[in-house]
Amino acid sequence: MSMIYSFKVYNDMERVKCFLMIGSMLIFWFSIILDYSSQKVSNMNIKLWMLSGGRLANFVGSLMVFASVIVVGLPDYLVNNNNNNSIQKRKLL
Repeated sequence: MSMIYSFKVYNDMERVKCFLMIGSMLIFWFSIILDYSSQKVSNMNIKLWMLSGGRLANFVGSLMVFASVIVVGLPDYLVNNNNNNSIQKRKLL
């Protein structure tokens, strides 16, 4: 039963990791587009908002990459934590 649970947790975390990486890639491309198009705008107020939006999108994208790195190690922690709980329950019986 524990083995099936660990495969399910691993598959769910892999799916989440893929979605996080796809989302961060799209956000990074969006920030590049904002940075490039801000160079072509002559209005300083719009240029400021585009540059700030590009930097903010870049920051959010890097947070998503960091979150995906955490998600990679999470299934091992969850499975080990679940195994420790089951071992403790067996000791009590």
